[in-house]
Amino acid sequence: MRTIWNNLNKINMRIHTKNTLFLTLMVTLSGIAGALIWMMLGRHFCMGLLWCLCYIGYPAVFIGLIGGTLFLYKHEFV
Repeated sequence: MRTIWNNLNKINMRIHTKNTLFLTLMVTLSGIAGALIWMMLGRHFCMGLLWCLCYIGYPAVFIGLIGGTLFLYKHEFV
């Protein structure tokens, strides 16, 4: 998370736009990571579209959205 934030912090834009872009990137990247995990493991153990959506959705919500929000709450905007 810190690497993504540091790269976004180098761009000259308003803090609100940085926060929105950060959360969007975190949700997207977490969902992609979940999809890759499903492609490697889930296709053999948990087959079906519903399982694929679970593998994508849970990391996107919990790691991406909630984790990203908590990161932004504890981050000092200087």
